[in-house]
Amino acid sequence: MRGIVVAAVAVLLAGGAATAAETRSVLLLEPQFDSSAADGQTAEMEAADRVRIAAVGARLEAMLRASADYRPVDAPDVAREIANYNIGSCGRCELMLGRKAGADLVVVTSVQKLSSMLINVSAAIYAVSDGAAVAAGTVVINADTDEDWRRAVDRLATRRLGLPMP
Repeated sequence: MRGIVVAAVAVLLAGGAATAAETRSVLLLEPQFDSSAADGQTAEMEAADRVRIAAVGARLEAMLRASADYRPVDAPDVAREIANYNIGSCGRCELMLGRKAGADLVVVTSVQKLSSMLINVSAAIYAVSDGAAVAAGTVVINADTDEDWRRAVDRLATRRLGLPMP
């Protein structure tokens, strides 16, 4: 009898391991950016921030592609649609966009520039099926250089989202 129980447990564990190892499709939405609280933001600063925001999205995409757990969905038109919404007040529109792209998961990233020396970068991975958070985190940048932004994204992605370095 004991051998049967051990065999049954081994079969259950093997099935669970296979399920956990499955690659899940993920839609990476374009990062949202809010600099409305940053006083004295010049056109030159805005242009530099737009380049950095694009770099945030590209870095996260590279990390998702390097992961054995995720398979990014190529749906750039759907990913750009997030610009039409305000995450947090759109009634979970990110889940609708994930479904539209045929993804299992959706990654939402936002950057809030509170001043030239205080920037919040947040990201979360949600299950499209039920909206449950799979992983989430926030980092604060106390500087405003390309290198500071890259390090912040790396820390957020590796320590909070569990993504590998590309």
